[in-house]
Amino acid sequence: MKKGFIIFYSIFISLVFAGSLGYFGYNTFIEYKTGEERTEKRFKAFNSKVVNIIQSETDYNAIRRRINDAVGDTNDFSNIVIVLNEKNIYAYPVSIYGSTEKESKLIKDKRETTQTDAGLLYIYASLYTLRPVSIYNNGKISFFIILIATLLTIIMIVISNHVKKESAVHKSVEESKIKLPDYDDESFEIESTPEENPDDIFDEEERKDEKLNLPSDEIKPMKIDTGKTAVNEGLFSPDTGFGWKSYLETRLENELNRCTASEIDLSLFMINIKDIEENKNLLSKVCRHISTSFQFKDLLFEYKKDTFAAIKIDTDVNEALNFAEELVKEIDRICGNKVCTIGISARSIRMISAERLLKEAVEALAHTSLESETQVIAFRADVTKYRKYIEELN
Repeated sequence: MKKGFIIFYSIFISLVFAGSLGYFGYNTFIEYKTGEERTEKRFKAFNSKVVNIIQSETDYNAIRRRINDAVGDTNDFSNIVIVLNEKNIYAYPVSIYGSTEKESKLIKDKRETTQTDAGLLYIYASLYTLRPVSIYNNGKISFFIILIATLLTIIMIVISNHVKKESAVHKSVEESKIKLPDYDDESFEIESTPEENPDDIFDEEERKDEKLNLPSDEIKPMKIDTGKTAVNEGLFSPDTGFGWKSYLETRLENELNRCTASEIDLSLFMINIKDIEENKNLLSKVCRHISTSFQFKDLLFEYKKDTFAAIKIDTDVNEALNFAEELVKEIDRICGNKVCTIGISARSIRMISAERLLKEAVEALAHTSLESETQVIAFRADVTKYRKYIEELN
């Protein structure tokens, strides 16, 4: 082939490769850029449909079927939970609680609580700002463009080599027609080519002996509680309406990761109400009040028979103290006696584990029994010392 054609083809095929990669990158970027607006519209439309279904249907099986139809394209959702009157009526996928999946910028959490004729409706959904199916589709198109261009290049190389061979054969035939002079056997010398030096040949076997050491022993999957309680009794306790204790640490770890990524605070409350388990009616009233006082019901958990754990997002330790003091007054008023004490611990810009935060809140609650003048104690971390500690580590 001519040199000009080879240069032209090389430039053309390079542009095809670059264009296919650009197509993938551009479409992926556009979907991510518009993802927040798209997820907001999708959630509002879905929430409106669910409210209409709840208003018009009374049979739970019919409600689930219609909600499943309302979900439509499940590629938009990471997970969905719908609770009506403290009863879980729909979940996608079926077992979203206990998941260790950490939230990223590609997922947006949406929550909505609505009072309907059928009761209190709570909807929680996580939607993809950049859907995996879109990445797959864009990648598939780019892959096939690159594959076709690669096959075309291989075909061009084969044709080029074939043309070169035919040209060489034709040239040798032409040269054979030329009459060459006769040489004596003694005057004719053969020039030998030097043999390859074996020492210069790269020994691939030596590289095969090299091993890459990975810290496989340090990588251990998080254990998730999948006991009979979660399977047989649902996501919430029938006595309090709160989540089971087995879910607490995993959910707290997930919320801490979200708050750390978003650079917002989080407070954990340990609420103790003395002998509350002995009076079922009073327990029901107190739990309803706690449920309405906090942001979301799925952030409330049983801890002991007379102790409950509550997670409050975007709340620092000072806000948590003020909130807890009002909560204590209301609970004491409902119970008719000073029976409520609260221990608090907050993230306070720290990169802290759920286990550590739980320990701090439990210790703060234990100290309330030693203090007769106050019913609320918060574990307050020294932020200045913590920042200095982090700087020294870096």
